[in-house]
Amino acid sequence: KALESVTGLGNVESRRGSLLTDQWTNTQRVFPMIHPARLTRLDKARQRKDEMKKINQFTAAMLLDMQKLRHILKEDIWKPPYRQLITWKNCKVLSVFMQELKRFEQSTTLAFDIETYKGTITAISFADSPDRAVSIPFCGQFSTDEEFRLIKAIARVLDAPSWKIAHNGAYDITYLATAPGWKIPVRNMWLDTMLLHHVLHIELPHTLEFVCSQYTLQPYYKNMRKEADSTAYSGTAWEYNALDSCITWAASRPMFDEAVRRGLWQFYMTYTVKLMSVLMRMQLRGVYIDQTVMAE
Repeated sequence: KALESVTGLGNVESRRGSLLTDQWTNTQRVFPMIHPARLTRLDKARQRKDEMKKINQFTAAMLLDMQKLRHILKEDIWKPPYRQLITWKNCKVLSVFMQELKRFEQSTTLAFDIETYKGTITAISFADSPDRAVSIPFCGQFSTDEEFRLIKAIARVLDAPSWKIAHNGAYDITYLATAPGWKIPVRNMWLDTMLLHHVLHIELPHTLEFVCSQYTLQPYYKNMRKEADSTAYSGTAWEYNALDSCITWAASRPMFDEAVRRGLWQFYMTYTVKLMSVLMRMQLRGVYIDQTVMAE
């Protein structure tokens, strides 16, 4: 209720760690956090395992938010960074999307993200910086010939030597390899922010929502996804798709630095990355099951 009264926005658990403004003048900074009293109320509740897990996560989130607030005040940051999102909402010209894909072929590091609906890829986004991304729709916005050209260009991008970044990349890569009309492999899959977060902070949630709140200044935006409940995507859904790539790219930088600093990068590359390829092969090809043993 306190957050809603000041900003007009609810759900402090989701918006914690976001740099917001007041709802009256839109000039005063507001930084939501979990109140320490919330922890004491949980602590007095029945000490079930799930409640203790929530207490630990709230405690960690509170400490992380304090660190972020200190950074905001020290650097005198007043608003989140501006991100240029090229989507069908603000650009309905095929040549612009093709030009962006051509540029991505030369990128050093490239984040990508797909949106799906009932087994089909409905949008794909790319970002090679924290402040610029493109989301390309595949819900009837382009003709069949234009979609064919776009998919061919996307295949060249994903086959380029750039280091690829994704969040839960196994999902995206499996879809890209199996979706009808796509069948696109991904070359040089390098950093999966979900899996690296498992290595860095095994006790915390590993959703992109949490990673975003921990490593970036982007305010909570995951509620935008709720508007896309069919293939009839709105401009908001395309912006959401583009933001996912921007945030994944932005979070990868400090996560990589943290992994190197803590001596965990080599562990991630030696074990996690190799396991990721095995798991993706299992998803694509299946795995033999001894049904008799499983029944027993």
